Amino acid sequence: MKISLVQLRLLAAIAETGGVGAAARRMRLTQSGASQSIATLEKILGAELITRTSGGAALTAFGRSVLADARAALSAVDRIETQARSREADMPRRLRVAAIPSQMEHMLPGWRKAFLRLYPDVDFSAFEGGHDDVGQWVRDGIADLGITSLPLPELEAAEAGREELVVVGRRDDPLIQRWKIAPEDLAARRMISSCGCEAVIEQILSANGENTDEGVRTHDVPTALEMVRNGVGMTMLSEISLPGADMRDLRALRLDPPTFRTVYVVSRPDSPVRPLIGCFRELVCGAA
Repeated sequence: MKISLVQLRLLAAIAETGGVGAAARRMRLTQSGASQSIATLEKILGAELITRTSGGAALTAFGRSVLADARAALSAVDRIETQARSREADMPRRLRVAAIPSQMEHMLPGWRKAFLRLYPDVDFSAFEGGHDDVGQWVRDGIADLGITSLPLPELEAAEAGREELVVVGRRDDPLIQRWKIAPEDLAARRMISSCGCEAVIEQILSANGENTDEGVRTHDVPTALEMVRNGVGMTMLSEISLPGADMRDLRALRLDPPTFRTVYVVSRPDSPVRPLIGCFRELVCGAA
């Protein structure tokens, strides 16, 4: 048998009221029920806690010796309940996350699962978009936070990790048959960007020589790969996007030197759900 909170509260009430009957009335118990509860507690502890007096009841020496610990336990429980009520009142109930496709598919599911283990009552929703889309959605309040490589200057940004970039081309392309490929080697090539990656590709190429082709934009990785397969151009993707992709007649090659894009968790500084954003950011960026 285990000690219950009712038994501890009853012991404290007897000490304060000087009688089992008065303590029972305070706790809205029957006197017989209160007496039985104290008797059970004495049986659990193997010692008498109260003694009957002409005026009611008083604690024994042992009862007085455990009273302080009983009150401390009750105070701790009261604090826990107060914290729970405060959290219930203050914690937002919804978190909307926007993410670029590579993060949406490969990273967000694990983060979502870990987050909901900590906050099971939160309604967690996710929107997939390109790098520009994610930043704009967060800025406009459509999403509460975003995961992107292009944080807008007006948003708060915390680094969540890095993705290595690879170039994908046709297997019969002489450039892709090399052992290594440098960003400047792509300057004269038509680049196909997917899911709003054009700004990321442009940043890399502009840092290593001006790209002479305007490029092609697509909405998803499969379309970009199909265009590459049909000779439209080459594409640059995050390496984590390759598993499961249709790479028939295609080859992926790492850049030399290795080239990465940084992924950020972005949010508005005035977001009404900052407590949840902080919890998610700590979970994601703390593991980066």
